[in-house]
Amino acid sequence: MYILMDIGCIECGESSDLLGSFETLEKAHEVQEKWESIGWRGGQHSYEIFELTDDINELGKKYLESAKKESE
Repeated sequence: MYILMDIGCIECGESSDLLGSFETLEKAHEVQEKWESIGWRGGQHSYEIFELTDDINELGKKYLESAKKESE
């Protein structure tokens, strides 16, 4: 699964939000391209795609080491 995020701008106060979730990367790219052409909210926004892993309710692998250190 892929999620498409609307990444806002911290400097101008534009918030970030989940734009949608998609089964295929192709569909995520299709929607990403459409939203990039709309520019619907003003301010700075970028539309980024992230792949979700099958590890539901778990930290991502790159964060596990930090989490282990925090719990010690």
